[in-house]
Amino acid sequence: MPRGTPAIEWEPGSGAPGETTNGLLRYPIDDIEKHHGRISFRIIDEDAARADIGKQIGQLANAIPKESGDIDKSAEKAVSGTTDFLKGLGAAFTQRMNGSNSSIRQDAARFSQRDENLSVKNSAGGVTLYLPQSIQIQDAASYENMDLGRIGAGVESALASGGNAMGTFANEAAGQVGDVASLLKGGSMSGGLASLAAQSVAPAGSAGAIASATGVSTNPNTRALFKAVPLRQFAFSFELVPSSAEEARICKDIVKWFRTELYPEALSVGGGINYGYKFPNRFRIRMTYRNKADPDGSFNGIKFLPVYLQSFNATYNNSGQALHADGNFQSISIAMNFMESRALTRQDIERYGY
Repeated sequence: MPRGTPAIEWEPGSGAPGETTNGLLRYPIDDIEKHHGRISFRIIDEDAARADIGKQIGQLANAIPKESGDIDKSAEKAVSGTTDFLKGLGAAFTQRMNGSNSSIRQDAARFSQRDENLSVKNSAGGVTLYLPQSIQIQDAASYENMDLGRIGAGVESALASGGNAMGTFANEAAGQVGDVASLLKGGSMSGGLASLAAQSVAPAGSAGAIASATGVSTNPNTRALFKAVPLRQFAFSFELVPSSAEEARICKDIVKWFRTELYPEALSVGGGINYGYKFPNRFRIRMTYRNKADPDGSFNGIKFLPVYLQSFNATYNNSGQALHADGNFQSISIAMNFMESRALTRQDIERYGY
């Protein structure tokens, strides 16, 4: 059983039986004591931060010169300022890289802390459901193949042994040129080495023909290089089977809530023309048992970064055609896919339990 402080945001209010005073929807409500494990979905409150950023952008837009002469002067000033900025940025980066790695780790930790401090938007409501079966958490990292070739392999070996990389590069390059020169002068090279030397200078088609005829190929010295961390994705599915008219209403409201939060808000001006979109809201997902989670907010080692809702599917009356006496469906099967809004780092796992 997970340990920690109680999750207070899902305490029932004085509203309707599956709905609290803050508009939080809960299913099931008729046999809630049978489901002590729960998962909650809340909307992250980012309005204040986005409004402040928008205000700053607006101030910049208002500062754009309107007269042509001012534009020339402003452009000259902007170029000068940008040059100074880039120089300062380069100096700061060099200083940081020459220093210890502790400051870099602190920067990453502050980035993770930002997600920890995000608050939920109470006015947007939320949903809490029973803990679903088969919760899959998949962590991954992507790598790419890189062919170092003969010279690159030599440089790698020199760097790994603390040698002179540039000297090794020059020696390997000189050696390759020497092999070719020896071949052209009729020097004494073995058949395999002669084939490799010929392949290094021959056109692509001819090099392949030489390799095929001699049965000798160049070792590409392929290495696996780390590329990136993919964004984690999660899938949840629930079977909503209302046993009362009140539960049927709550189930319909749950479907509408998820569908509403999936879509972006249109940005338009006069004439009703849609000029853009405001990003959909991000979700905070938490899992609890008897309203409790681990001290770091995780549940049995499972914790989610802020996520976007990628897809939502609702299937009505999956197991039959009958309706309740009031016309509501007997069951609603819902499935949703979420994607975290940024990639995880080592610090996220070590310090914050993601």
